[in-house]
Amino acid sequence: MRIMPAGVLMMLVLWVLVGGCASFTPRPLAEVGFERRAQSQTDGGVQVSVVALTADEARDAMGVNLARQGIQPVWVKVQNRESIGFVLPPMVIDHEYFSPLEAAWQAHGWLTGATNTRIDEHFHTLRLPARIGPGETVSGFVFTNLDKGVKRLV
Repeated sequence: MRIMPAGVLMMLVLWVLVGGCASFTPRPLAEVGFERRAQSQTDGGVQVSVVALTADEARDAMGVNLARQGIQPVWVKVQNRESIGFVLPPMVIDHEYFSPLEAAWQAHGWLTGATNTRIDEHFHTLRLPARIGPGETVSGFVFTNLDKGVKRLV
């Protein structure tokens, strides 16, 4: 049995650790282009637009491969032209949704604390706000279970 020199082993370990740090590369949402595929419906003074991201779109927007973890981001935009506000909990979209931090945790790498923190902050920033005030427009993501083909929303 041949033993690997300590220097070579150390280089392999460092290569693996550094490789994990470089894997978080989100693109600006405007560059990803998923919004043009959104489907919209209006009820009274409320318009809701929704699009389930493809695996490639999700990787570009989130900066990590969520499809590998069985997670599919769904982008939701709500325009509330009513005089009252309302709440839209993520459970309405997927009963078994992932919170932004649960989804972010699935993308965490080993020994990459600063990168993991950046991932957490990015996912938190992109989440869909639950409260939509009167006259307000909000948008963001709900992290749902991955569906191949057509995505059915509750």
